[in-house]
Amino acid sequence: MADPASEESSGRPPAHGRRVSRTIGALFGAVGALGVAASAYYDWYAGRMPTEIPLDRLVSTAVSGGPSSYWTSMAAPLALVGVIGVLGAVRRSRLALTLAGLLGLATLVLWVLMQAIDLSPDDLHATDYEIGLWVCVAGLVVLTVGVLLMGSAGRDEPPAADDARPTDEPAHPDELPAAEEVPRPSEV
Repeated sequence: MADPASEESSGRPPAHGRRVSRTIGALFGAVGALGVAASAYYDWYAGRMPTEIPLDRLVSTAVSGGPSSYWTSMAAPLALVGVIGVLGAVRRSRLALTLAGLLGLATLVLWVLMQAIDLSPDDLHATDYEIGLWVCVAGLVVLTVGVLLMGSAGRDEPPAADDARPTDEPAHPDELPAAEEVPRPSEV
């Protein structure tokens, strides 16, 4: 069992504190991921929801018409962010939450970039974006805060040098006893 005093002196929080911070971070991450997923059901721009925008719109400006199904719409990657984020929160996995955040960020950035390419700079204003986009941004911010609150994995940290137990062996060759001081087996 680790000595609480040595954990405090090494600058690491106690194990209980790490578990609590990972759990709080996981909750923040789940809420953020669900916020990103919920943004798919609000208007993003010009009265259009991501369920009405084809997935191809993330990589091309020449796409017209609507998606053939939910899974070919821009809402699909946003829904995956919610699923991956909740699973990552349940497992308290920073990797899964980070992947969910990157998927949501990629979807948002690609869509905004394609909008900027498609429209002239005079027609593009931040006030034209509707509530769905801002819910997605807020969800990504909350998800990022959750990942940061989780901190590093406690079980992956190597023990600090102060935690090493002293041994009876000398640390340096100069500390070895002189040959005449060492008892011989016949003298014992």
